[in-house]
Amino acid sequence: MRSGLLAVFLALSLTPACGNDGRDLDDPGDEGTDDVAIAGGEPIGGGAPRAEPDRGNHPLVEVLVADAGLYSSELTVAGDRIYWVAKGVDGYELRFVRPTGGPITTLVKFGDEPLDLVFAGDDVYWAAERRGRLLRTSVDVPGPIEVLYRDAAAVPSALTASQKYVYFGATDGCVRRIGLGDASAALPVACGSGTPVVIAAADTEVFWGTAEDGLLYQAPAGGGAADKRIAGESWDSRLYIDDSQIYWLNAQARAVQVMARDAHGVKPLARAQYAPAGMTMDRFDVYFTTWSDQSIKRVAKVESPVEVLVGEQADPADIALRDERAYWINEGQGTIMQMVLP
Repeated sequence: MRSGLLAVFLALSLTPACGNDGRDLDDPGDEGTDDVAIAGGEPIGGGAPRAEPDRGNHPLVEVLVADAGLYSSELTVAGDRIYWVAKGVDGYELRFVRPTGGPITTLVKFGDEPLDLVFAGDDVYWAAERRGRLLRTSVDVPGPIEVLYRDAAAVPSALTASQKYVYFGATDGCVRRIGLGDASAALPVACGSGTPVVIAAADTEVFWGTAEDGLLYQAPAGGGAADKRIAGESWDSRLYIDDSQIYWLNAQARAVQVMARDAHGVKPLARAQYAPAGMTMDRFDVYFTTWSDQSIKRVAKVESPVEVLVGEQADPADIALRDERAYWINEGQGTIMQMVLP
């Protein structure tokens, strides 16, 4: 869930620099750590359910993880794993489980809450705000955490990936990119006004939205001038992009928003959606969660009525897709649910 993304920008100057007992893989001279890789993964159980969550009287809804952990977020499907970030005893952890269920494994432990996890190739990338770093580690081969970028004056604030690059926005208002699997210096793409808090990229274009004034910019993916497309938006999910359009949640407008990639205006794809909390999409549809009616919903990318897939959930937030199933976090119960899509 990415509700209230303006708080990301404000937290950059308010977060205290508190240490912990780990080691700093970037600067051995600093006290504390942001990230500790777990060699081979660390099984932490995940069998016994606490309380059976409501299924909304739907026979195709099941509990995948009965105890996902406190403040679970960043639900992502990558390969044959379901990943999420949970708050553990010593900080935040990147955990995963197979789509068929089974034991939960901890892959990475973070000292601080990671920002905008992106899975690309065999790696996972994320930002550590407190020290202004962009980091990477392998999800398959146990190894060190690499620091790809560090700048306290231009702290990474949003990440995304295309087929060849990881793009990230920073607090200096600029977007940069690094090649997948590469460890070379970050290359500038474009700069605008305000801090990027959401970003999406295709082979030819990159788009980003800002915390200040809700601006949406577009720039050539290879670098060039930034074009301001719209203003006054609220960014309450990641940006999602397909061949022709961009999609996101706007909780203030109570809408799933859509904009053509070559346009300078936005329109609602789904209206009157109170407290939307999580979103994803496939080729034909946008899937999203709402807290007002505790539901999982779907709307076709060509304007159509909103379909309620299941209700009676417990603060459903992040949602992800794999094959013919949807997965989502019930924040009110700390569970991860799964559903065979109709």
